[in-house]
Amino acid sequence: MTLTTTVDSIATASGKLGSCAEYLMKTVDGLMAEGIRDRKLLLLRKQVLAKQQELLVNSDRSTSE
Repeated sequence: MTLTTTVDSIATASGKLGSCAEYLMKTVDGLMAEGIRDRKLLLLRKQVLAKQQELLVNSDRSTSE
């Protein structure tokens, strides 16, 4: 799976227990609270947040047209 596909999937996937993005954010926050700074997870979080923002902006544009 490509990084783009991974980011897209995490940014949009959700189920009964919540969203995949929320789980990622909580995981990164929990690791940081324990003093663990995982660069790859931090980068993934940044990319997922950017993708979610992009989707939100595009959604806002669609509804205003």
